[in-house]
Amino acid sequence: MVDKRGHLVYNRTALLEAGYDSNASSLHCVYQQITRAADDDFNVVYGDEIQMTGDDQLTTDFVFVECRNFATIAIYQNFHAYVQRDPTVHRFKKWIRPSAQCHL
Repeated sequence: MVDKRGHLVYNRTALLEAGYDSNASSLHCVYQQITRAADDDFNVVYGDEIQMTGDDQLTTDFVFVECRNFATIAIYQNFHAYVQRDPTVHRFKKWIRPSAQCHL
């Protein structure tokens, strides 16, 4: 899962409920960063597989995660999203007057 800091971490409760130790030492988990293909609104690029440490700082908005057990059977595959913070957005918000905001 992705925590509020933007770190990819193990869901320790789910690991214990599935019968694995809480630090996932018996699993091989990797993730791939997903980015938009250059000059292409319809395709994405998967990065190289990166070994999960259990506290990985994400640098892209989307990742694909896969965990395999001792028999190399995939027991978890999922996409995760986390919108990266952009400090310029906070500055922009200060420029907007309350009366100028759009209300739907």
